[in-house]
Amino acid sequence: MLGTSLLLAAGLLADRVLGEPARYHPLVGFGRAANWLEKRLNVGRSRLLRGAVAWALLVLPLPLLLAWALAQLPALAAGILSVAVLYFTLGRQSL
Repeated sequence: MLGTSLLLAAGLLADRVLGEPARYHPLVGFGRAANWLEKRLNVGRSRLLRGAVAWALLVLPLPLLLAWALAQLPALAAGILSVAVLYFTLGRQSL
């Protein structure tokens, strides 16, 4: 519990100090990918199924990759990666 609290505090501190990335914000890239997929898959029949496929393609790979990476990395590197992920996902000072 203390470790999680420290990681969360570090993520909040990183967000406070660094603010919004000036270039290459991950959510901007995600939005572009979502728009690109929507234009190609949100047409014709079976749109619900196509939407599920788009969701699976956009949402599932990164958390699965991160979970695998966190399990493989030494504790310090996993902690640094966790803080970086928190920095990009909290967005208190960004977006």
